[in-house]
Amino acid sequence: MEEADPEVLTAYYCFVNLGWPPSRYEALPLRERALIRAFVRRDLESRAAPQGR
Repeated sequence: MEEADPEVLTAYYCFVNLGWPPSRYEALPLRERALIRAFVRRDLESRAAPQGR
């Protein structure tokens, strides 16, 4: 199976979690899309990290 496109995954994340249509993510300037990808990656990594409770 081939790896998923980070742009598509980020647009999907924004759709599911923020209610954004994919066109809203796609319309952002490239630098803002890169920032959103970094935020999404950080959020997903923090959710995957074991919680020390």
